[in-house]
Amino acid sequence: MRLAVASVSVLVLLPLAACSDDEPDDARTGGGAGGGHLADALAVVPATSETVQVVDRSAVAERLGITDAEPDDYSSAIGGDAVGGTELASYLRVMSDGGAAFDERDVVWGVSGTAPGGLPFSAYRLDADVDLDQVGDDLAETGRTEDEVAGRRHLSGLPTEGTGGYPPTFLDVYLDPDRDLLVTGPGGPEVLSTVDGDQDSLAGSGTVETLLGDTDDVELAILGIPARCTGVGGAIGRQLTPDQARALAEQVDELVAPVATAYLATAEADGDGVEELVRLQHADDDAAEADLEARRAYLDEGVMIGTGAPFSDIGSVELERDGSVLQGVLELERAGGGRLLALNGDGPFVC
Repeated sequence: MRLAVASVSVLVLLPLAACSDDEPDDARTGGGAGGGHLADALAVVPATSETVQVVDRSAVAERLGITDAEPDDYSSAIGGDAVGGTELASYLRVMSDGGAAFDERDVVWGVSGTAPGGLPFSAYRLDADVDLDQVGDDLAETGRTEDEVAGRRHLSGLPTEGTGGYPPTFLDVYLDPDRDLLVTGPGGPEVLSTVDGDQDSLAGSGTVETLLGDTDDVELAILGIPARCTGVGGAIGRQLTPDQARALAEQVDELVAPVATAYLATAEADGDGVEELVRLQHADDDAAEADLEARRAYLDEGVMIGTGAPFSDIGSVELERDGSVLQGVLELERAGGGRLLALNGDGPFVC
């Protein structure tokens, strides 16, 4: 845990609930598909969640050499990185200046998504020396309402006595000190139910095994389960003329929609950067083969739904088929662009 300084602004089949307080830290951060902390993060995600995003923040900080960096240096480093930080990165200055009991630099990994019922959530595994009881006390002192959900402290509502240095997004906060876990958002109870083993996790469901394959050292994963498809019609009148939109629609119509998608940023072997991967899982090998040539043609000749500019202007990806999965390395001119493409269902993720 860091003290505030005035001058400074998805696979493990074992559920997290099986980890006891007496187990060593490395027993709680096991490997599995994806390596690193991806398996742990997916173990708290309900199996039917959609558009899941995982950031292995501790791995990013180690690669960039900013494990003990001051806020300005930390923000500058992740701002120019393809992975960046968790959702808490934008509140680093607020939390470090405001006296919060932790900030972005104390996050081991973070995961966000949409739980069953369309309920958004974020979950953060924090360093073991962060005092989550103190976090709860701090939030209670701001005037938030406190009760108990699934045996954990739950702080909710708008603060009435200042923010305590915590983000304004902390409207629903669930604290699990035994697992160094902080969960936010209306989907929090679904996450806690998954942690307690009352429902399947995305890690244990078998849903993402084919999608992730044997990819190692994943620092950022954006999983579309099912695949997010962006309508071409929304581009008309914004950046495409009707004729351009019709031509684009014809190209997109040739594509076979994948059942799931993944954008994965993995550490390069030399440790100096990340390799950005595209993975598109299809219903079977035949569907993947049918999509391969059409998608290659679209990426060579087609335009982006979000901007109307040719995809070839911003980068390239050479897709190959491995069974029912299309995969390739994404080469982009701008760091972080792959994250936006995956979230918006654009470029290689169009369907």
